[in-house]
Amino acid sequence: MSRPADAEFASHDSISDAVLASLAHWGNHPALSVISPDRPELVISAVDLRTGVLDVERLLRSWGVRQSVPVALFLENSSDFVILLLALARIGAVVIPSKLDWHRMELEELFANADPQLVISEESHLGVISPFLTGRAVAAHRARGITLVQEADKPPAEAEVPDNVASINYTYRGLGYPLGAMVTHRQYLHGARVLQDGLQAEAGEQMLYSIPMTHIFTLVGCILVPLLYGLTGVIARTIHPRLLFQAIDRLNIQHLTAVPEIYSLLLRAHGASAAPPSLRTFVSGGSVLSGELFARLGDHFGVEVLHGYGLTEFTPVSRNARGESQAGTVGPICDGIDCRIMPVDHAGSGEIMIRSRFISPGYYRRETETRAAWDGEWFRTGDTGRFSVPTDGAASSDGFTERHLMFDGERKATRKVNGVMVDLEEVRLAMMRFAGIRDASVSFEAGVLTAEVAPSASDASPDLPAALRLFLKEQIASYKIPRIINLRD
Repeated sequence: MSRPADAEFASHDSISDAVLASLAHWGNHPALSVISPDRPELVISAVDLRTGVLDVERLLRSWGVRQSVPVALFLENSSDFVILLLALARIGAVVIPSKLDWHRMELEELFANADPQLVISEESHLGVISPFLTGRAVAAHRARGITLVQEADKPPAEAEVPDNVASINYTYRGLGYPLGAMVTHRQYLHGARVLQDGLQAEAGEQMLYSIPMTHIFTLVGCILVPLLYGLTGVIARTIHPRLLFQAIDRLNIQHLTAVPEIYSLLLRAHGASAAPPSLRTFVSGGSVLSGELFARLGDHFGVEVLHGYGLTEFTPVSRNARGESQAGTVGPICDGIDCRIMPVDHAGSGEIMIRSRFISPGYYRRETETRAAWDGEWFRTGDTGRFSVPTDGAASSDGFTERHLMFDGERKATRKVNGVMVDLEEVRLAMMRFAGIRDASVSFEAGVLTAEVAPSASDASPDLPAALRLFLKEQIASYKIPRIINLRD
């Protein structure tokens, strides 16, 4: 197979147009492969993927989906997710990648803020989101297909978004509720290009991933990079180490993309076994990768570890590239973006601030939060970091640099739990909904969420933590529920 040059799809304003232009060079080469623990491998050729996108586009248009209509996807990782994403992009609809593990509190904000006109959901998930579906068009996803199960009670309204917005992706800034970052087609295409510049993958190679497709890292790095640059994307519907290693051996996988927590799991499970000879790179993102884990992964598996840093509002900000990867850093700043550290303390650390013509134009229907996050054209990431000292001792005169960025932590009230962002204020507010609590606080230390709760006088029972956990399971995603709940006066 051949791979198109960047120039052949760089002029496209839509991710779907760019992908379909790329797939035209593939012939019948596999574009996607899906491996599951309970069913045979599914292989989809480039021809079949293009046909699937065009067929689903026609189906969606027959349901009334048109340009700027917001469409929420509550889907598991699958080839159908990719097909729907590209079909919606061809129409110009606004995709809302929605997390299956969200519950009442998160869903209240998503549906009130984004107001999706069509909801496409796993059939098994409809019961969870049913309180929010009144009046909306609803489609159920069943084994490789979607069926309209409820029509809208009025014509669809368009989303209030600037031109070229592809999706509304929900993230957190420690405010107690999710914010819908508007992500443009141009940002997706730019992000894929700079990630490929670092990965330097060859057409015909394969990339295996299992991280959720709702994550911006997956959308850019695992869906678009393979489809634009001639790789077969292997979707693993499992994180079981044995099954992943079997797939790597059987399919001769060259590139694996995951969060550091999954790499740590694979390292522990692999033991003293010989490393799969096909592996070339481990692409990492989503949370902190320690220098120790970086070294152990490289030594044990004989791969180059490429760790990077990005946000929902812009991905990637920085990334390590093959041949120059360094432990303990998130790599040099990517092409097309300026970065500065402001203000800088005595150790050279401060808030990471970025600007780019490709960055998100803001948060959907959240003008106050948008103004607070931007200082003029500079975006306040809410994260702290510093630049590594150049080996030649040279300093940049304008404040911009190609030195490696080092991520120090989050200054906003969010933390990563197993690679997933948790808003500490949202967890606190969820606990405050419980009738037996008059005050609460949440902290995160050594990878553990801990809550301190003050019960009301009538509910000061040692059984309160257990009752509170049951309550929280209905309110927020399970990974946000504090592992430790202490009672205080």
